Amino acid sequence: MAKNRIKELRKEKGLTQVELAKALNVSKGAIAMWETGKRTPTFEYLRPMSMLFNRDPDYILCYTDDASPVSWVKRNQTTEETSEQVLWFMREDLEGNIERYSALDEYGRKVVNYILSCEYNRCEEQGTLFDLSNLTFSVDIKVNTAEEEAGEDLPDEPDAASALDDPAEE
Repeated sequence: MAKNRIKELRKEKGLTQVELAKALNVSKGAIAMWETGKRTPTFEYLRPMSMLFNRDPDYILCYTDDASPVSWVKRNQTTEETSEQVLWFMREDLEGNIERYSALDEYGRKVVNYILSCEYNRCEEQGTLFDLSNLTFSVDIKVNTAEEEAGEDLPDEPDAASALDDPAEE
């Protein structure tokens, strides 16, 4: 269905399949499947593709012939700037995946780890791994206390100097 539109937009942007794959953090094979119509990209990839091509997702999927640029993409934006925006949107997806993974039981985590290992090995063999050399990852996990979840006011934390005071001196 969207095979010709995605390829057309990729070429219009001056990107190879490999470059588009890197920008979207997918394999080159996924791009080829989308362009030949064997698979359809999910919303997870349509949103960043829409930003990259500056076109509505409906246009990308041939649901409309209105090729008007979307208003929320900056004009004359470089592919690198667009890739940064794509990664920002992907962060939301990754955060949700981490949250769901954390809620799994031991068996569920083993299954996910196995699938990730298989997919990593497949991409490594095909040479389609996303280049992470220019990315830095950090994960912040905060454990909410019962008081925070109940919305109760917490006492002020003592400052570092008073925390070191010897109570015997008082």
